[in-house]
Amino acid sequence: HQNWNPNLIYFDNDTLSVTPSYLVQQLFSTHSGDRYVECSIKLMPDDANLRFRVAASLVEDSKTGERYLKIVNTLPRKLDVSVEGLQIPRDAQMKTVCGSPDAEKASIETGVVGEKLALRPYSVSVVTL
Repeated sequence: HQNWNPNLIYFDNDTLSVTPSYLVQQLFSTHSGDRYVECSIKLMPDDANLRFRVAASLVEDSKTGERYLKIVNTLPRKLDVSVEGLQIPRDAQMKTVCGSPDAEKASIETGVVGEKLALRPYSVSVVTL
């Protein structure tokens, strides 16, 4: 058996390990909606040079009414963001995968938003609303 490069899952006779890409796919697939909701984010500080390195989308599951805000930070630094027209409760659940671009291992960290929506460096986050 030969692994493809890159793979989402690596395994041998004794171990199984998943890549950060696998975790991002898992995060997005378990927080999908069937309706796109338009939104725009504001970076703090609002720097035009940083905007192309951060992306967000908001989707809604019409069956459950839950909304999922998905945000990607490709910068090597922490960012605080706000979403125009969207109140994010301080106790909203947030799941994040983060690590350097060449990381071979990562995990999904779970927490709450808190005072402000803070994005870790090199991260993909999903906030459940």
